[in-house]
Amino acid sequence: MSSSLQLTDRPLNKKLYAELKAIGGAMGLDINVKKDLLVRSIQRHIQANPNIADDPNFLPLFAHRSTPKASAKTSAGKAVEDESEALKPEQAATGANKTLIAHRHSVQPPTQFKRLALSERKPSKLGGDGSDSGDETSTADEAPPRGDASSPKPQAVVQVNFLDEHNPGVTLRQVVVDDFPVVISTSGDGTKKYSASLSDLLPAAIKNDSPIKERGGRMYRPNIRNDPGHHHIGKIDALLGGTSSALQPRAMNEYALRPSEEGTFFCDLYWDAPAPVNTVAPPGPVDRLVFTGAGSDVPLDIAVDRARHNPFHKDAAPGLLESFTKWLHAQIQAAVPDIPDFNEPWPTCTFAGQMLDRYLLQEAIFKFLSTKKWARAKGFKIPDASESYGGVTFKNDFLLNTFKLGGTTTSDLTKWFSPEFLQYAPKVQAWVESNGVTNDSRFRKLKSARFKDYLSDRRDNKGATSSRKKARRRRSSSSSPDPRPSRKHKSSGLSEDEEGNYHRSSNKKGKARMTSVNLDGSGE
Repeated sequence: MSSSLQLTDRPLNKKLYAELKAIGGAMGLDINVKKDLLVRSIQRHIQANPNIADDPNFLPLFAHRSTPKASAKTSAGKAVEDESEALKPEQAATGANKTLIAHRHSVQPPTQFKRLALSERKPSKLGGDGSDSGDETSTADEAPPRGDASSPKPQAVVQVNFLDEHNPGVTLRQVVVDDFPVVISTSGDGTKKYSASLSDLLPAAIKNDSPIKERGGRMYRPNIRNDPGHHHIGKIDALLGGTSSALQPRAMNEYALRPSEEGTFFCDLYWDAPAPVNTVAPPGPVDRLVFTGAGSDVPLDIAVDRARHNPFHKDAAPGLLESFTKWLHAQIQAAVPDIPDFNEPWPTCTFAGQMLDRYLLQEAIFKFLSTKKWARAKGFKIPDASESYGGVTFKNDFLLNTFKLGGTTTSDLTKWFSPEFLQYAPKVQAWVESNGVTNDSRFRKLKSARFKDYLSDRRDNKGATSSRKKARRRRSSSSSPDPRPSRKHKSSGLSEDEEGNYHRSSNKKGKARMTSVNLDGSGE
């Protein structure tokens, strides 16, 4: 290693290539490599030879390392440190320490005391006269009560009276708690006071009374001051779970019990019940809680219940949508029995009579929904008072899919039987309005394609036949021949003569085929 190595203060990975070559040459490394490879070679060499840090030529390479943390002191090191401290001369007192020594006050720190805590002791039985019989059997190490001291907790019977918060004169429930520890304290004048912890008494009383536990509500206690007000101490679920923050203060948690001559105790609390629990209570205000199908008045519970019972909600119960679809189909089929069964297709409309039958059934479905008052502006809604699926809303697309009405056939029927065509074909209009009775023999067996051509011709000609009949009557009255030739309906293959009757065009090959239009020899 060269003793004339001159290094800069740059970190190793930021040094120039020439300086890295000098360091690598001093370490005996191969320097005819790229810069990155040379840096890694130098780093590996430093890790493999930790003693290189003692070489003054390479000290700049370790200048960027942090100072190692001091290790933990061992017992031997502490002993050596104590001996060295003991050999040091004692320094003269100064400041406040000097003043205290001059006045002969102690400069030692005060004695540290532990916080007192009650020790576990076996509770003694409560005598029949309400006295503490355990005082006679107390051990010698127990100090007698002095001032307002508490004695051991005897087991006693506590009756909790739940009064109506809105009508304190009415007792809603009476619950007895057996073998409950009661704290007995004696004041300076010898008066005994009996108390209980509400955080322990209330859960025990509520668990013994199922109606309170199931129905919930809020609980109140008498005011700790001598006034008629009441303190809210929490909801039923919070009291059962021990999470009521109102009972954390000792003054709120400690309740003074009323003793009886039989040795039992009474506790009066006030319950804000969600609904009346007996029928003998006087009439009061309107119920404060309106029960819903969710069995709760919490908005989130109501929303979750509605979502679960809504067939179209993403959180609906499994299979609910299919059940609702079958139910809706059954409701409409009961009123319109001729519609196909559930999931069955409609018959193909080959003849005009089949077109009319299906069109009338479709109209009957929508008429039924309108009569039931299910129709809405953007769909349908089952009334809230309905025994099944009350309040469920569904759109028109769902109805069309349920009854297989969403295809082109449905839209065609709506178009062909619309006023756009019927206003120019009065006999077809009479056939539709009479539900297929009037003129049925003329149109029922007519092919669907020919029937559509007939309606198209009537619309395109704007009822020209009727106009020609009127003109013919005028010409007949004037005894003038009609110079106009007969008019042909090219799209339908039918021709109309001067009398307004339809027949097969003469330029067609083969025998003319009779249809319901020309069976009786007259047109519309």
